[in-house]
Amino acid sequence: MKLNLRFSLRNIVTVIYMFGLIVLENGTPAMVGIKFLLLLFTAVYVISKSKLRLDLYSRWILLFCAYCIVSIFWAENKEWAFYIARTILLNTACLLSFFQLCSYDKEWMQRVIVCLSLFPLLKFSLLFTEYGSDVLFAIRNYDVSVNTIGMFSGLAFTFSLSCLSDEKLWRYKWLWRISMLLNAFIAVISSSRKAIVLLVLPVCIYYVLSSHGQIKRIRHVLLVLAGLSAGYYLMLNVPLIYRIIGERFQNMLISIGGFIIDASTSGRVDRILYGFTWFAGRPLFGYGIGNYNYLLSLIFRNTEMLVADNNYIDLIVNGGIAGLIIYYSLHFKLLRRVIRFYRDYNKLEQLLVAVFAVLFICDIGISAYQSASSQFYLAICWYIIRKPDSREHGHEQLSGPQVMKAEAT
Repeated sequence: MKLNLRFSLRNIVTVIYMFGLIVLENGTPAMVGIKFLLLLFTAVYVISKSKLRLDLYSRWILLFCAYCIVSIFWAENKEWAFYIARTILLNTACLLSFFQLCSYDKEWMQRVIVCLSLFPLLKFSLLFTEYGSDVLFAIRNYDVSVNTIGMFSGLAFTFSLSCLSDEKLWRYKWLWRISMLLNAFIAVISSSRKAIVLLVLPVCIYYVLSSHGQIKRIRHVLLVLAGLSAGYYLMLNVPLIYRIIGERFQNMLISIGGFIIDASTSGRVDRILYGFTWFAGRPLFGYGIGNYNYLLSLIFRNTEMLVADNNYIDLIVNGGIAGLIIYYSLHFKLLRRVIRFYRDYNKLEQLLVAVFAVLFICDIGISAYQSASSQFYLAICWYIIRKPDSREHGHEQLSGPQVMKAEAT
């Protein structure tokens, strides 16, 4: 089956937004303009069609956004709370707008997967053009967001792999194989631990979960453990690999045992310990959104690292137990659906289950709730994985936003 690449103005706007999210830096004038374009176009489009989709995901993200805004009233520092709440409000509006437009597009899923597979390559190509071949060997020497570049490419590896399982994209298999190779290379040379986790773990989880029968599953678990052990051995014993990523992974694993750690990990551990102390002071509703950053600024006055790098700690300090429950209610709702329908999923959906699981794990190392890109990947997993209620009654399987009938714009 051939993929229909015909673009309407509506679809062009969604592609431009994904381009900005992956390729451009957040907060730049270009990205601000793209967000404004998305919001304005969606408002005009929805009004002209007189149809507004408000599904379970939309209600969840609106509830969490509302909680963040309301928390300004009891925030320790209202200025910090207002700043982060404004960011979350803008991210929420963009996500709702994006999937409103997707609800009119039957090809939305393929279009998104293609963009998330290829745009990280474009991001790195622009970096290569600016700095030259030196970025291949010492990317961390440059003032660039190496973690972001590596994480996008790590995820793009799995999205490119999923393209090989889509009958509409299979005919371009040479492109997806090249994309897998290049994205894996970029993730490795980024020297980002998160990038390596996002590169390796989704495939490992998919390999284990997709096996049939207990014996095969145990065998696959053992093979995955053997493969990870071999990879770790190579990281420690091949000088080039050790210099790029092995030393950072070694320090991270050593820190888990409580031994000597590097400055980056040490700072993260200190910030987490302070977070637990503050949480004990206001466990139910927290200090108000964004106020974990404010409390850190009172302790670490001579550093710009005023972030938790841990979604769980960030949430329980800012929003308390209530905020943590509201945010992760969507995750557990999706987990219940995955357990119920996993055996009925196709390869694409199973791969996205693995991506969702790794995003959940990686919340240990990133404040995902205020990240536009993290929330975008979470939403993609939600719409592709979740089976609608009609599935329970034996009706035709649908994935993603329910497509509304609309003429191309």
